[in-house]
Amino acid sequence: MKQKKKAGLTMVELLCALAVLLLVAACMVVGVSLAVRSYDRSLASSEAQVLCATLQTTVSDELRYSGTLFYDQTGRLTGFFSQEHGGEDAKDGFQTDENGQILLGGTKLLPKKAYPHGLRAAVTVDYDRATRLFSVTVTVTDAQGAELSSTSFIAPSEAGVA
Repeated sequence: MKQKKKAGLTMVELLCALAVLLLVAACMVVGVSLAVRSYDRSLASSEAQVLCATLQTTVSDELRYSGTLFYDQTGRLTGFFSQEHGGEDAKDGFQTDENGQILLGGTKLLPKKAYPHGLRAAVTVDYDRATRLFSVTVTVTDAQGAELSSTSFIAPSEAGVA
């Protein structure tokens, strides 16, 4: 009887090995895709928290050192004199521009690079005349409007009233 030499792979063995390799590669692509999506979500969340904390500090400082407060006929706070961002007759309040950046007196509080990946922010301020305290809420959202971070705090005031 003649013996056959068994050198190399048969066609079936080669196709099976290739199929296994393709399955492993497909699983890796899906895994990497999920990891990148998770990383982007985590990065956006942490950058939103940093932006929120930075805005909290900046807004708190502006309110703490604000000058005269201005009200409408209903007694609602409409603005205040900002020593850093206002002119002589400025009655500034916090606004949000079309890019979601916070303005005070038409000037950006933070540079554009403080709002990475399309983050947007909003600031709401109420003032209690009896306690002379500002109640502030800072909210950071993504470009689609989903809230990523929010903080509320109380800021004291030494301001006079107009």
